Amino acid sequence: MSAVRRFGGEYRCVLHSRRTGDPPCSASSPGPCPPTSGQVWFEGKNIPGLDAAACCAAGIGRTFQVVRSFDSMSVLENVTVGAYNRAKTTKAAKRLAMETLEWTGLAHRADRLAVKLTPLEKRRLEVARALATKPRLLLLDEPSQGIMPKLVEQRVAECLDVADRAYVLQTGRVALSGTSAEIAADDGVRRAYLGI
Repeated sequence: MSAVRRFGGEYRCVLHSRRTGDPPCSASSPGPCPPTSGQVWFEGKNIPGLDAAACCAAGIGRTFQVVRSFDSMSVLENVTVGAYNRAKTTKAAKRLAMETLEWTGLAHRADRLAVKLTPLEKRRLEVARALATKPRLLLLDEPSQGIMPKLVEQRVAECLDVADRAYVLQTGRVALSGTSAEIAADDGVRRAYLGI
């Protein structure tokens, strides 16, 4: 539905309908699914086809539409897995993981097994694990997945509030782009995404 990404000091939001499928930027990059045409570049490197470890090392973090966690591990341990990508010691990784949990509002669940989290908490856990890798680019695939429609409208509004620029995709192509204020004021966007 929506994602906010930071590009060179600027936050950008991509909106798309579930009917149109994944946007090319999340479907083809990063990961083992190269685009059918064109190239995807990040910081001067052509990145399609990189495996997850190489993408993380390059500074790209991502979440997935279907939430995955290490259910037999605690919330803190789950986020520590991500933190190991940037921390040199276990102590530093745990410290970074705890800071990330505090920032994402999950610190009070640090000792709980991931399997015991609600679906919304698991979504936040996945974001926290991605953030703990200290990415320079964070791709969020369906961050509102599993949330009631009224909350999705609120999430889209929040994304537009945070972002400097926004893009609306239809059938895999940019149908509308502009400042977030311009996109939020568009009648079609207001009807489709904001319930107005």
